[in-house]
Amino acid sequence: MALAVSQQFFEAIKHTSSPLVLIPTHAQIDGYATALGIASVLQKLKKEPTIVAVDGEAPTTLSFLPNHKEIQINLLQLRKLIITLPTLKTKIAQITHEAQEEFSSISILPTEGFWKDHEVQVCHSAFRFDLIICDSLAIKRDLFIFGRFLKRYAY
Repeated sequence: MALAVSQQFFEAIKHTSSPLVLIPTHAQIDGYATALGIASVLQKLKKEPTIVAVDGEAPTTLSFLPNHKEIQINLLQLRKLIITLPTLKTKIAQITHEAQEEFSSISILPTEGFWKDHEVQVCHSAFRFDLIICDSLAIKRDLFIFGRFLKRYAY
């Protein structure tokens, strides 16, 4: 037998470590306050929530809440780029970064020798968030808008 919706929610909360609390578009003060409350409960459960509002920062009327400044308006640092190099024979002497107008370069200098192409692995980490929580009656619309928002920052 399937779990009740509330039980599914609590099971998801148990298994998350980095939840994203999404404030729906056109949210009123209640939407912001709900997200802040959910994030507060998650923090007490030793989770690391991030609150994002597509429409902007919390209204000033909520400035009395301790975590009102934690609301972000952008999704930042969604994934890491991971470069894996074997270092048993070829040690790393220096890592440098050069930022240009449209590109950035990362240079890795070995102490001696070099790495062969087949030894270098480049991949992405998993996404930073392992659960998305959205409090909204219009959840389909909000997840569609969130998808567009995510695409702008993730791809």
